[in-house]
Amino acid sequence: MNESVTSLILIAATIIIGLVVFSFLGGYFTVQSAQVNDSKEAQVLATSLQVKQLVNQEGNEEYIVLYPYLKGYSGPLYIVAFSLKSYYSSSQNLITPSSPTFEGWVNLNGTSGKSENMKVYDTGNGVLYDGNVMAYVTYPNDVQFINVNEGSVVMVWFLVNINGEMTRIGYTVLG
Repeated sequence: MNESVTSLILIAATIIIGLVVFSFLGGYFTVQSAQVNDSKEAQVLATSLQVKQLVNQEGNEEYIVLYPYLKGYSGPLYIVAFSLKSYYSSSQNLITPSSPTFEGWVNLNGTSGKSENMKVYDTGNGVLYDGNVMAYVTYPNDVQFINVNEGSVVMVWFLVNINGEMTRIGYTVLG
């Protein structure tokens, strides 16, 4: 009788341990699947983003009209614009507001954006930037206006919120 009770306890313990391991693995793979889906959504949006620009120069100022066209997306589009120092080179592959080339925030539509602490991801789900930004909330297919001093270089990021994470789906360099 003692052996049967011991065997029953061992069988029950094995089943319980198996269920616990299975539930942990299920939770892990659910999170991984969600991250892959977010990354795929960001990549689809990134490939469909088209930014058209029109430049009008008057004296020492350039007036740039941006038209971010994003087919099939109607949610908010966040825009972050910042100027770069003169030694910026287009061969630099990663420019963020924490880069040494950062010079300051640029106003859109004649107003300053909302100062926010933001973690920005790239389309591969890696952290691109974590810090303060001046963000503008707009919608795709809305025209944006930027004043740029002659000789200035401005980087403009286009971000979307995918499941609570701000993801940069594109950027353009002006000037």
